[in-house]
Amino acid sequence: MPDSIGGALALFGGASIPELAFWPPDLFAFTSTVLAASDACRRVVWPPVGQSWPQPLDWAERVTSAARTAVTGERFGAPDFTASVRRPTEVMAWCRMVGQARGVRLAELDRPQYWALLSAILGLHAWADETCAGAGYSGFGQGDDEFRFLLFEAWMRLREGLPLNRRGVESVRIYPKARVPQAGVTLRSLSHHLSAYWGSVQVRWQPTSRWQARGSEAELNVLLLPWPLSVSAQDFHEVPARNHRLRNLPPEMGFFTYDPSSRRSSRLPRLGETIRLAQRQVGRIDAVVLPECALSEATEQRFAAEARNVGVQIFVAGVRRRNRADLAENFASIRFFGTDRAGEEGWYVQHKHHRWLLDGGQIRTYALDPPLIRTRRWWEAIQLRARSVGFFRLRDWMVMCPLVCEDLARVEPVAELLRAIGPTFVLALLFDGPQLSGRWPAQYATVLADDPGSSVLTLSCLGMVSRSRPPGTTPSRIVGLWKDPINGLREIALDERAVGVVLRLVAQPRDQWTADGRMSSRTLPFTVLDTPPEQIFA
Repeated sequence: MPDSIGGALALFGGASIPELAFWPPDLFAFTSTVLAASDACRRVVWPPVGQSWPQPLDWAERVTSAARTAVTGERFGAPDFTASVRRPTEVMAWCRMVGQARGVRLAELDRPQYWALLSAILGLHAWADETCAGAGYSGFGQGDDEFRFLLFEAWMRLREGLPLNRRGVESVRIYPKARVPQAGVTLRSLSHHLSAYWGSVQVRWQPTSRWQARGSEAELNVLLLPWPLSVSAQDFHEVPARNHRLRNLPPEMGFFTYDPSSRRSSRLPRLGETIRLAQRQVGRIDAVVLPECALSEATEQRFAAEARNVGVQIFVAGVRRRNRADLAENFASIRFFGTDRAGEEGWYVQHKHHRWLLDGGQIRTYALDPPLIRTRRWWEAIQLRARSVGFFRLRDWMVMCPLVCEDLARVEPVAELLRAIGPTFVLALLFDGPQLSGRWPAQYATVLADDPGSSVLTLSCLGMVSRSRPPGTTPSRIVGLWKDPINGLREIALDERAVGVVLRLVAQPRDQWTADGRMSSRTLPFTVLDTPPEQIFA
């Protein structure tokens, strides 16, 4: 991190503050760098003695008005990628003040003598944020009377896998944002529309523009299929040393793979019939979700086609890809289908980034000895690709982020990114035991529900849930867990003889406030309806 305002500017190619303001994501990247390095953002709730925030009292209204003035102009005949936003007089005054303070050390920025300078930085930060309202959600502006080139170029950059900022990408990357933390005061508390990220995980922001909601815009019916319904210990196999490529592996360690036989795979329930049963009971099914490692690659393709044919619009499934010559692959397949059932809008893959480690206690709990002996520690033999996380804008208020098992549990590096962007809906596919409120998935779901306020759904297969028999416990059928910032935590059980559960989700409007006093109700928290989950019986 830089040690002065001038050092921060050097990260952006030596551009001046007014030059950065020509492309607001660049300005936001600069102000985020300064505020993160100084930790001075706490002053918005604890100003120096004799000062107050905001100053003046109509500060939030003035910032929002300045942002609207900047992006609303004449309608262009074609996309103008070199055009720049207009910078109102007050914004230019803030730019001059910050530009004249290059020598100020960031560690001293929160001192009373720099209150006016800090206020200007906070003003520029808020103005850049408000100017980018809709970035990543809208592609071509609103209505016929204006053309918002900023949103268009933001859309194009995201589609190309680029962050929103043009400058300083090597040090910080700017992306759209879904939720504002409503507890605590951090840099993440100071923006509605943009997020700053300093980590190494690549972001794939996918605006699924052609996907349209059916029925109520604020509701989503999700069919959870905790398949396979049974798992055998013989589905686990030791991986030969030549496959995992590691030399001098300690004798107490080994590698394993989960690879059920084709005979067992063929015993999965029929997906099309199951979905039609669910549709007769609840009226419509918007999404179908299967847990980690539920399907082979070929079965996933067949199931996806069946789901599309019966009107499902979102299909998410954990897939295992067998590769005899190398390590296997473990990923989530995410597919979106159009409302006319004719074509598929997109297919995306979310790879697992952390290998599962089975120790002696877990081997005993899941009764996997044999084939995996308890005296060794067993690593999951899967490929580890470059870390990348997908965020899918399904509606203007809903951003979904699918994860595979261990990515929910490991604090680094994915959790930092999730807190920065704040997806509305985190979907974790697991190959795990019962999803009880006292186990690890509930702990990590609670963290995300508190900050940034995401709703979290975990789903494991009944086969592994049933195998989980810790000493002194009774068998469980809790296959899923829901946690949201409104109604808290709910365990999801699968009844005897049931093959699936329908979860009815609904968006409930809640105003969100940034720590500097700006209000927005664009994004809505996601919660589960009070009605019990609907059991689907074959």
